[in-house]
Amino acid sequence: RRRIRISTSRCAPLLISQTSFIRVKMSSTTATANASHKCLLCGQEATKKCSRCKMAWYCSVDHQKQHWKYHKKACNDAFQADQYTLHKREFDRIIKKYGLDSEQK
Repeated sequence: RRRIRISTSRCAPLLISQTSFIRVKMSSTTATANASHKCLLCGQEATKKCSRCKMAWYCSVDHQKQHWKYHKKACNDAFQADQYTLHKREFDRIIKKYGLDSEQK
């Protein structure tokens, strides 16, 4: 029987036996009345989302693991696109801050 222990970090340890742990990265949120999310695997109400892409919702860690082989490609693509946007925004901020965007040298 598996159960999740509460942790202050973003990674919650998943208890496998008395001595071994697997760390599973997953964010937990509460579903609001107007934005109810469904588990991608079973369709039940989901309270956890993929902490990488933040687009896929699951009702449990087990369902996230079972669905990973299908979600992996979309997750990687979404994560890469998000990283590009974040880096571009930061790069543009630095260029503007130090006045490197002007034509004068």
